[in-house]
Amino acid sequence: MKSIEVAGDAYQVGRGLGEAAARAIRETVVNVERYRALKRDWSGSDRLMALLSAARQAYPEFLREIEGIAHGAGVDFDDIFLWNCRGD
Repeated sequence: MKSIEVAGDAYQVGRGLGEAAARAIRETVVNVERYRALKRDWSGSDRLMALLSAARQAYPEFLREIEGIAHGAGVDFDDIFLWNCRGD
């Protein structure tokens, strides 16, 4: 298992994680059928916007980390946010 070390504020940590996992994120996370179905159902929906608004109020640092992951991996913020909202 690959080990990485990142430091900084939430955004910087997220960016480091996104850079380290960029290939896996682009090849796996946003390309699996389960995610594509989730994205079709939720993208731009009022439900997702309400969830994002609530998350920004309750967990602003978590959202900054997601922004960093998205930037580091070179994918849209919405993809990383939605992936983190899915049920396992």
